[in-house]
Amino acid sequence: MIASEQDLHLVQSPAQMEGLGENQIIDEESVQDAPDYRFVVKNFSNENDIIQELEKTRLIVDLSEEPNLYTQIAGISAGIPQVNRVQTEYVDHLKNGYVLSKGDKELEKAITHFLLELKPWNEALVYSIEKIQEYTGQRLIEKWEGWMKERHG
Repeated sequence: MIASEQDLHLVQSPAQMEGLGENQIIDEESVQDAPDYRFVVKNFSNENDIIQELEKTRLIVDLSEEPNLYTQIAGISAGIPQVNRVQTEYVDHLKNGYVLSKGDKELEKAITHFLLELKPWNEALVYSIEKIQEYTGQRLIEKWEGWMKERHG
C-alpha cells in the first residue's frame, strides 16, 4: 500500500535498490520469488535525493492531499509526468500528468498511461517545456505583477 502523505517516485529498474541503508533489509526469498517488475517505488525526505533520482525517473506519483511543491516544480523542470490526487497549478490532467479524480482506484490506469506507451510520455515532456516557459522571463514578471495588483489593489 502506498502511504498518502509521502512523495513516491517510480523509477525504471529494480537494480536501483542496491544502495540500501544500514537499517533496511531485503528478504532474499521474497526477492527471488517476486516477478521482475520494471519499476521501483521510492520515498524521499530531502530535495537533494529528489534531484539525484530524477535523472532515472520516468514518473512521479504524489498521493498526498497537497502535492509537494518542490517535487512538482523539479518534475516539470525535468519533463517528468506526475500523478496526483488533486489538480494543481503545475500539473494538468493528461497533459503533463494524471489527476486521480476517482481516487486511488485510477492509480494503475494513470501509471500505465505514461509507462506503457512512449507517446503520452513524450507529450508530457513537451507540455512541461511549455509550462516552464510560463514561469520564466517576462511571463513570470507579468504573473507577479498581476498577483500584486490582486493582493494590493
